[in-house]
Amino acid sequence: MTGSNKRVAAAQPADMEPLVSVMVLAFAADPVARWMYSDPQRYLAHFGRFIRVFAGKAFSTGTHGSSTAISEVRCGFRRV
Repeated sequence: MTGSNKRVAAAQPADMEPLVSVMVLAFAADPVARWMYSDPQRYLAHFGRFIRVFAGKAFSTGTHGSSTAISEVRCGFRRV
């Protein structure tokens, strides 16, 4: 994409909650996530905690990222 002003920026620990919310919405129709939490209310109530546990260390070790085009959490993967 030429002429694009999209950028990648390191997310800060304060960005964790908005990124967790993105992940909860992104996985709402995921078959494995819905198998884990078949009840929609339980999914919304508990999947965010699952993401925090799974990805929380990425925020403290700096192995996470975000983009203005696509928000993502790099769950435990270190940059090479």
